[in-house]
Amino acid sequence: MSKNTPIRKPSERTAKSSTRSTTRSPSRSSPQSSARRAPSSSINKAELKKLVMVLVMVLVLTGGLVWYFFGSRAPRLPEQAKILVEPPPDSNAIPHTTEKETVFEASVEYLSPRTFAPKIVVEENIGEGTVAPPHVPKPKVRRAPVVDPETGAVEPVPEPDIPEVVKNWSGVVLVPEVARVSKAYTSSVALSRVEAHPLKNGRLHVWVRMRNKMGYPVEVEKDCRFRAYHERVHNRLGFESVSIPARGYADVMFLSPDASIEEYTILVRLARDKVGEGDEDLL
Repeated sequence: MSKNTPIRKPSERTAKSSTRSTTRSPSRSSPQSSARRAPSSSINKAELKKLVMVLVMVLVLTGGLVWYFFGSRAPRLPEQAKILVEPPPDSNAIPHTTEKETVFEASVEYLSPRTFAPKIVVEENIGEGTVAPPHVPKPKVRRAPVVDPETGAVEPVPEPDIPEVVKNWSGVVLVPEVARVSKAYTSSVALSRVEAHPLKNGRLHVWVRMRNKMGYPVEVEKDCRFRAYHERVHNRLGFESVSIPARGYADVMFLSPDASIEEYTILVRLARDKVGEGDEDLL
């Protein structure tokens, strides 16, 4: 090493390097670079706003689809059937409880389109079962045509009013106290379950499970009488026979002839041709 070459101390090198870095730093935060970053910030805000709007639209559409496919299919109690759930003060209706399950699997066939079915409960150890045809009101008797004596005009015969068993069950299950809505005139059969299924047109499907307590098949006749709200007269459907397997059961459905049913009573008796001596009082 030459004698004339000065020796730099470490502190001097550090000071110079720090001076250089200090000199460069203003160029990094120059006004030109800040001006370049400003448009990028505004673009990010615009994109964020668009993204929020898209998310809101997606949520609205999703909510609409969920309501359309699920909300509108939820069972709803028809207005004319509320009398059975919350009877008014001037009503003699027997209060029913609302349940989310049914034991009548065949009732699902009468569900209104796009309506959720309640849970089906399968009872065990109840023997062989059968489902009777729907018990509907009988058509009114057709009267003879009326002829006007003066003009000779013939009045047309009106068509009978026959309520159709259509698929318009609301999906609501109403359960009463069995003993208060039934009268069994035979000890061979027990009514183990009664459900009222309100239809969207105001009528009722009354489902009954009749259990045979005997070790042999039993043939019985069943009927149901209905009374509408503010009506004094009961409308009966008429007795029809049904055969119940030994130690088994039969599911029966009655269709009310009117809407706004306030009261109904299920009637069961031995078939007339099956009544033995001493059983005449069962008729």
